[in-house]
Amino acid sequence: MVKLTDGAAKALHGMGGKLVLELERGGCAEYKYKFRLSGSSHVEYEAYDIDFADLGELRVSIPVSDTDKLGGVEIDYVKTIVKRGFVVKSNPYAEEKCGCGISFR
Repeated sequence: MVKLTDGAAKALHGMGGKLVLELERGGCAEYKYKFRLSGSSHVEYEAYDIDFADLGELRVSIPVSDTDKLGGVEIDYVKTIVKRGFVVKSNPYAEEKCGCGISFR
C-alpha cells in the first residue's frame, strides 16, 4: 500500500490529476524513481494498478511490473531552494539506497 505524507497529499491535491510513480534502470544504484502527473503525458491506464483506495480523492498509480519494488513506499513532497517535487521518503523493499536518495537497489 502506498502512503502519502500530509505535504505530498496537499501538493497532489493542489495539482489535480493522478500521480504516477515508476522505476527506471540507472542512477547511483540499480533503480531510480520517476514521478509524473498522468495529465502531463499519455498513460496507458491498463498498464497501471488501480488507484489505491485509502487515498480518498487522490490517485497514485504504479506500473504492475513495479509493484513488487514500490508497493509499500511513502511519498513526500519537498520544497527547498534547490529542489521542488515528489520524493520517496521510505521504501521497505530497498536493500540499499544512494546518498542522493533518488536511486536504490
